[in-house]
Amino acid sequence: MSALQIPFRTPLVGPQPASTQLFPPFEQAASGQPALTQNDAQRLIEHCGDGRQAAEAMISSRFAAAYEARIGHFMPRLLSLQTPSGLPVGVCGLREATAQPLFLERYLAQPIEQAIAAAIGQTVERHSIVEVGQLAGRGAGTFRTLILRVTERLHEEGHRWVVFTGTTALRNAFARLGLTPRELAPADPACLSAAEKAAWGSYYQHGPRVMFGDIQEGFVAIAAHQRTGGKA
Repeated sequence: MSALQIPFRTPLVGPQPASTQLFPPFEQAASGQPALTQNDAQRLIEHCGDGRQAAEAMISSRFAAAYEARIGHFMPRLLSLQTPSGLPVGVCGLREATAQPLFLERYLAQPIEQAIAAAIGQTVERHSIVEVGQLAGRGAGTFRTLILRVTERLHEEGHRWVVFTGTTALRNAFARLGLTPRELAPADPACLSAAEKAAWGSYYQHGPRVMFGDIQEGFVAIAAHQRTGGKA
């Protein structure tokens, strides 16, 4: 694989416009509470059963605030970043490709493993792919820490490829971590029913696209980004 083919490798070049400095579902909550820094939250907790309710509530409230979206279904696995006192400050959903069809495959003309294989020129196994979604929380520091912890978890679990649907703001947020996931296709709302499109509010006005990246390369890139203090 050439350097140009490796996802999650190229660092951000140049400053980003102020309007893209934070992924909307991670903007400061209306309560006026101060945003947390990277060091305020360390534990990544997976929620099961009734323990999912707080995580689901955070996703619902943040997406409603960001896009006026109504989230009625949640990903099979929900993980939250928590402060030492147990306060959830960031949430992320996961769906393994072997368990069921991925939501973002609606936007693709072929199965996700075939789409990635065509993009990189090598065979990709479906069991190595995990979909990430429903990212929500508050504060840029929380976003950075959540992405690092989730990347660590996915690497530990043996996943190779991460896929997600990313708006322009989310793609910019990844870029500020030194990551540049690759695009597979636009997330076309025409692939959804009228009711589904209505439930997503203004989300599709924010340029969502189906993206993928190499988890190991992503972990290395984030670690390098942290060591250099975010400098390219």
